[in-house]
Amino acid sequence: MRRWLFLIVLLCGPEVCLAQPDTLPVIHLTPQQEGVYNTWLAQLYEIGVVVQGDSIYISEEARQAATDNAFRAVLFPPTYTWTAAASIFQQLQLKIGFWYLINIYRNDPATREYVLKYILTFENILEMDKVLISSFYTYAFLDPEVSVIVDGKPDIQHPEILEQKLLAVKEIVVYVMAYREQQKK
Repeated sequence: MRRWLFLIVLLCGPEVCLAQPDTLPVIHLTPQQEGVYNTWLAQLYEIGVVVQGDSIYISEEARQAATDNAFRAVLFPPTYTWTAAASIFQQLQLKIGFWYLINIYRNDPATREYVLKYILTFENILEMDKVLISSFYTYAFLDPEVSVIVDGKPDIQHPEILEQKLLAVKEIVVYVMAYREQQKK
């Protein structure tokens, strides 16, 4: 068998066995598919809770996180685990998955490098700084570790925990931005 493989490589040249396409295949989307994709991407980047002056804007997803107990149970488990995060990513619930990674990064310093590597794999296809900030501002204010929900709105009880989560996001974003700059070189 090895002789045949050697013969094929010898006759055809090593580039046949080692060749890789120079470009990725072009995927043609219908206008309808493109609309679905653009909506999905906009929701991924949408910030869920925005404070402007005396007003608070709460997105539909954040509103659901404030009022739907089953959704809250998924978003805010007692412990954030890699297994649960993997399951959420498999369901393509990326914003929730990145929320899990933010919490794993904050709660388990031993796995921070893995969290960063996982997040950086998405940087080539998504603007990860925007995704992480969006995840934070969609879920952090509604997190039971941080607030209680009163009349569908968050009442911050533990600003120190909120600040710790924000610092974790800032730290991850610094790594993302450094990676992005390194890729430009």
